[in-house]
Amino acid sequence: MTREKRRFGGTGSRVPRAHNRRKFAMPQVTIAPADDSEKDTFGQHFQDYLGELAVFNGAKPNKAGLFEYNTFDLYWRAQRFMPFFIQCGDRRAGLLMLRELPKDESPRGTESLQVAEICVFKPHRRRSIAKQTMRIAARIAEERCIPLTWTAYMNNRAANALYDSLLQEFKKESTGWSTEQWRGIDRCSVARFYYYMTPATARAE
Repeated sequence: MTREKRRFGGTGSRVPRAHNRRKFAMPQVTIAPADDSEKDTFGQHFQDYLGELAVFNGAKPNKAGLFEYNTFDLYWRAQRFMPFFIQCGDRRAGLLMLRELPKDESPRGTESLQVAEICVFKPHRRRSIAKQTMRIAARIAEERCIPLTWTAYMNNRAANALYDSLLQEFKKESTGWSTEQWRGIDRCSVARFYYYMTPATARAE
């Protein structure tokens, strides 16, 4: 499948409060679709990410030393599975995997856009790139007038701190948001489910 090379996002440079008398320019973050020729590169980075995630979900690599992810190939075959590289300026800074969930697959029984996976590469962490990427995902959901959903393992404190902070921003824009706990597919890891009804979706209700 040939994917159109279109970048999403770009919020311009913002300068946060001075920290220790120094100022840091916030990076401009965009996302760019990963095409067929980039699948192997994407997969290598994704394996590194799954290895980090194993600390929280207890996953083990298979006999080939790889972590299995059943829907990975669908991101290059099915239209509703969308793989992106996160770009920070002209550098690749991470991975984003979005899925359009039909009503019968969505936890809330409504069509939604799911942030299936998000990963920022180690050299680019602690620069608000993940939060900016989530804002881009929220804008995509807004354009499609559908809710945005995502999950995080309860024992992943850094991820949940990020998402709680993000929800505080979203609360100012829409009252249609919630969180709840649910038991993961592996039936042992407990995850936190996040649901955000974008303002456009809330107006359409």
